[in-house]
Amino acid sequence: MARRRPNFYEHLRMPSTPTYSARFTYTFYLGAISIALFFILGLTGILEMFLYVPTPEQANNSVKLIAFAAPYGWLIRNMHYWAGQAMVVTVTLHMIRVLLSGGYKKRRSNWLIGMSLLLMTLMIDFTGFVLRWDDRASWALLVGTNLIREISPERTPDPRIAQGEDIFYNGTDVAPACALCHTLDGTTLVGPTLQGIRETASKRVRRQSARDYIRTSIISPNSYKPPGFENGSMYPDYGRVLTDEQIDALIAFLMTQ
Repeated sequence: MARRRPNFYEHLRMPSTPTYSARFTYTFYLGAISIALFFILGLTGILEMFLYVPTPEQANNSVKLIAFAAPYGWLIRNMHYWAGQAMVVTVTLHMIRVLLSGGYKKRRSNWLIGMSLLLMTLMIDFTGFVLRWDDRASWALLVGTNLIREISPERTPDPRIAQGEDIFYNGTDVAPACALCHTLDGTTLVGPTLQGIRETASKRVRRQSARDYIRTSIISPNSYKPPGFENGSMYPDYGRVLTDEQIDALIAFLMTQ
């Protein structure tokens, strides 16, 4: 029959604690200190919430109101700030202690939970710092967003496609922009729209790929006659004034449409 635990504190501890793990030099009470700091953060955060205004225009002024005008506001704000910084330190040291002592080996799920809590602590500390909305917070937000952008799993833009886009919209020193006659949104200018050109070009000429069709249309504009349009309206010298690299870049961009 399982022994009933008389109070909540007993639920936090193991029914039997090994002697070595009960020593102060083994845990340094870092977990308990972190929990205490968390409660201080919660209590002081609730008190600050009554005066804090979460808008970019008023956030910093409300922080100054708490620090300099509200009764004991300076004490509450400093307790909140330093408890946050101390919690980052204690949670980090706690994870290091668990790693060095091998405490994660028997219950690996605890290690995963601990790492998740560490990441949450760092994130909350960062967002709390930004909530001041002063110059330092603005720079911190800029650094944080740039860091997230750098480690984002999104694909790096293809420089060749970027070059083709530039040629399409701006042309070159010796060739006019394609956008003068063609659009990518379905509307018609001098020439047909190139919206969905990848799919359309693959069906124009039997057994000819979309890339080959687009290349031929650029180098020799009068080779094909799109329905509803007359030959001779397109700039005829793209194949002569553009390099092979520029033509390939333009084709790569159009193939994304």
